[in-house]
Amino acid sequence: MATLPHALSKRVEPSADVSAELINMHQVGACSDRWEARISELLQHVAEWPPAVFAAAAENFKPQCAPFNVTQLHVRGYVAVRGAVDPSLLGRERVHLPMEMISEGPSRFMSEGFQRDEAERMHPAIVRRIEQLVLEWSNHAMLPPAYQQELVNGLVPQIASATYIRTDASVASKSARECPWPCLGKWHMDLSPVCPRFPRLALIFHREGPRAEHLQPPGERMPPGERMPPGERTPPGERTPPGEAASNIAVADPVELERFVATGESLRDSCGTDGQDVRASSSVQALLRAAYLTSTVQSREMQAGGVPWREAALEAVRCEVPLAAEGDLLFFSGATFHRTSDSAASRVSLQFTLDEG
Repeated sequence: MATLPHALSKRVEPSADVSAELINMHQVGACSDRWEARISELLQHVAEWPPAVFAAAAENFKPQCAPFNVTQLHVRGYVAVRGAVDPSLLGRERVHLPMEMISEGPSRFMSEGFQRDEAERMHPAIVRRIEQLVLEWSNHAMLPPAYQQELVNGLVPQIASATYIRTDASVASKSARECPWPCLGKWHMDLSPVCPRFPRLALIFHREGPRAEHLQPPGERMPPGERMPPGERTPPGERTPPGEAASNIAVADPVELERFVATGESLRDSCGTDGQDVRASSSVQALLRAAYLTSTVQSREMQAGGVPWREAALEAVRCEVPLAAEGDLLFFSGATFHRTSDSAASRVSLQFTLDEG
């Protein structure tokens, strides 16, 4: 089985326009980064499978997530750290910067970005702590290869910019038409003006548990232009009241994506290619239900039959990273597919972009 490459690449301009607010599924691979190119290749492979092969892979695969294992950072591209920043450094005041809605969903809002000098002025101890943590990983060669290579010849990891991102459960509970409850985020990679894409760190700055009125939102309806196959909507009885782990970040683990593709290939000869209705499979039904909710209309229109097989593959290898407390941190490479897991709880994160200096 092929593995994600450890070959290294320099930062260059993207080979395609990746300046859109939300990077389209089909723009992935535009960067001259072999890690991103491999992910694009794997997803294309899945998209070309007969439906029966996907069903066999889904029925015989379970992701082996390791979100807190820093020794796996260089191959998985992400790691979470509980209590990475002392909550006393965050301050208890609410963030009141103006924020605009972003296209991942109606419950997600983003402030204007601010540069390192302003981030250091606002949160000097946090900036020092995060740069110290990433430097420790770099000194032990734990960072994803493309970024690790740049931290040579005396260069050190350095925060380049920051922005606040808010998930608002009250907005989500009132937006069932635009985003069926619990308002899942859309799969994407973050924007970057250069390749490989800049790594990011998401720090939980403020968090509120789900309120009682958010547990039973209005009935689920797909927004205009969004179509889901019959039987694919979540029955009311399947709703699970969210707990402390609500509104986390889901990542598509690249190591598990390799395993998922290998599983499908190993079963190809035994499962047939007759194009059966794979929605009879409970595993595929669950993945497709989530994929329709976490894909864009544009992405589905560009896939065979309008079925979001690529997003279904990302759901199959999805690892939810629990960021349950203020001060928890997620590092992820620029080539990491991720999304907001749901909008059942409100939170504010402070997201940093890393460069080298």
